[in-house]
Amino acid sequence: LASIILGKQAETTAADVNADGKVNGTDIVALCNIILGRAASPERRVKAQQSTANTVFTAQTEEGVEMTFMVLDETAKTCQVGSNTPDNYKGTSTDPNAIDWRTIGEITIPEEVNGYTVVGIGLGAFSMCFDITKINLPPPLRFIEADAFIDCGIKDMVLPDNVESIGSHAFHESRIESIRIPAKVTTIEDGAFSCCDQLKTITSFIKEPFDLSEEPSAKSGWTIFGGCNLSGITLYVPYGTKAKYQQKKVWPKIRRYFFECLI
Repeated sequence: LASIILGKQAETTAADVNADGKVNGTDIVALCNIILGRAASPERRVKAQQSTANTVFTAQTEEGVEMTFMVLDETAKTCQVGSNTPDNYKGTSTDPNAIDWRTIGEITIPEEVNGYTVVGIGLGAFSMCFDITKINLPPPLRFIEADAFIDCGIKDMVLPDNVESIGSHAFHESRIESIRIPAKVTTIEDGAFSCCDQLKTITSFIKEPFDLSEEPSAKSGWTIFGGCNLSGITLYVPYGTKAKYQQKKVWPKIRRYFFECLI
């Protein structure tokens, strides 16, 4: 049948068929299934669905701001804000933002867009968005990639309860004055809050604190809180956990106040 479809003679052999079921680039199994009225196998359907990962699309926020999204998993119907990937991201001003960098004021990232749940903020998504003063993040958010808010104008950052990781230099040189870190966070990478010289309040809901890296970033030379005025930052932690924080690396360097709260 493969020979007939391809217009070949009958000498087409198994040796001509690749491991993926293709002959000279033609997916013979899929083509035969179509001709014979068969449905594609579940494995091939999944492969076809996965091929749409990294698809980029745009949608408007409730404020009318045009925002870029990228599909992460077609089967799970998840996406992230921004289109940068490790393969194309350079970490320079030429990288595309998720919104027009000249956008002013407050923006709200939708929880779901075009049928996809928003679970992440991509690489450099809001970098150098100087005039953004507030970003409302969606509850399903799970990760914030490197450089996501670098040099951004946001003042107060409330990370949703499902966030698990904060990437390298995520808030580097941003204007944040306060940040809420939820209990599920297990990773804060190098330079995450470096040069946030206006940072005054950190409220951590982490009940089992972990060591923060004291090593400077290979990319910038900054440590997690490098360039911050640690003596001017107030740290709030859950009641009964102060001793745990004081036994871990870097946290005790936030020396001004170390409050335990019923949080």
